[in-house]
Amino acid sequence: MTRVAGGDREAFSVLVHRHRARVFSYLRRASLTREAAEDALQETFVAAWRHAGDFRGPSLKAWLVGIAHRAMLRQGRRRVGQPSQLESLTELGERAGWGSDDPEQIVRRAEQRESLDAALGRLPPDAREAILLVDVEGMSYRDAASITELALPAFKSRLHRARLELAAILRQEVDSGR
Repeated sequence: MTRVAGGDREAFSVLVHRHRARVFSYLRRASLTREAAEDALQETFVAAWRHAGDFRGPSLKAWLVGIAHRAMLRQGRRRVGQPSQLESLTELGERAGWGSDDPEQIVRRAEQRESLDAALGRLPPDAREAILLVDVEGMSYRDAASITELALPAFKSRLHRARLELAAILRQEVDSGR
């Protein structure tokens, strides 16, 4: 990053080559449309070039995904912290299958990638993003909370709710025979 911050175009090219696919994968899942993801990807690496000197920390991936997150928000996505349609945790738990079928069996029947991607696409953007950051991208709760500009407890709550919403969607698909 020091070379990139110094204006080294070759070092920047290596950075883009190494991280482009991962950042695009995150954006594609988070933004729903290919065009929006491509636009945000371009904004991400332009910002990374301009602000390379600001990079501090052990995780370049988290830094780039944070930039991507903000680029996506600028494209008109939901504002950070804006509540989505709220359903009680008890209702979400019941729809997710708590207290009924074996949850592991539900998950096994719904593990196909296509089904999971479709279910992720049905989540509200803030819920989808929480799952993508932690469960797909493998980021720590702390990094994901920082990217979404939430306090750690608030992010954990959002992630818990998002996982319940995802489980409820998957259960509905399994129950309806999709």
